[in-house]
Amino acid sequence: LSVLCDAEVALIVFSAKGKLYEYATNSSMETILERYERCSFAERELVADPDSENQVMLDTISELQRKEKSLFEQNKALQKTVLEKENAMVRQAQWEQDSQSQASRPSFMLSPPLPTLHIGSNYHHTRSTETEKEGDGPHTGSSSGMPSWML
Repeated sequence: LSVLCDAEVALIVFSAKGKLYEYATNSSMETILERYERCSFAERELVADPDSENQVMLDTISELQRKEKSLFEQNKALQKTVLEKENAMVRQAQWEQDSQSQASRPSFMLSPPLPTLHIGSNYHHTRSTETEKEGDGPHTGSSSGMPSWML
């Protein structure tokens, strides 16, 4: 087998009576055993590696979930900020529209004109009609709206 495969071969046999038999090819038994231990240890590392790989994957998943949650919270805060700014812009536009419409009309409201007070005009009118009824004759006053006694 050693010649056919160009391999190092070691054989250890324990007999039923407890006697030890060993055989090694070109190199010594210790060299072959050391090499066996190194390979065996490396193989155990590879076998154990999936567990550590799984742990690394679980850690990575946990980290990504934490980041996802953080990004979700940041996104929520940003959406709230955008909504507040949009509302502020709408209020600003309404305010500007209101201020422009107020600028186009006078800032004071014109009240309806007060009735003109003609002092004595009713007196003059009633007096003249009373005198005409009594037969004193038509009143020959001015059209200034002043009572006749003031003229």
